[in-house]
Amino acid sequence: GDRARARWPFLGNGPLVLVVGRLSAQKNQALAVNAFAHGAPPGARLVLAGAETDRGARDAVVSAARAE
Repeated sequence: GDRARARWPFLGNGPLVLVVGRLSAQKNQALAVNAFAHGAPPGARLVLAGAETDRGARDAVVSAARAE
């Protein structure tokens, strides 16, 4: 967490939840975004790490984040 915060200061000092895996419809990261938006403690940040392997998967995750 400390190394990530040093590189990306916007992560803040709260808890970090890291989801590592390729962005794909099969892995459904949009569901993780939705669940996080409805149940994360204040100040927590969700971090997704992985390459987009399904065209449009990134757009689906971004849309889910904007909807919340």
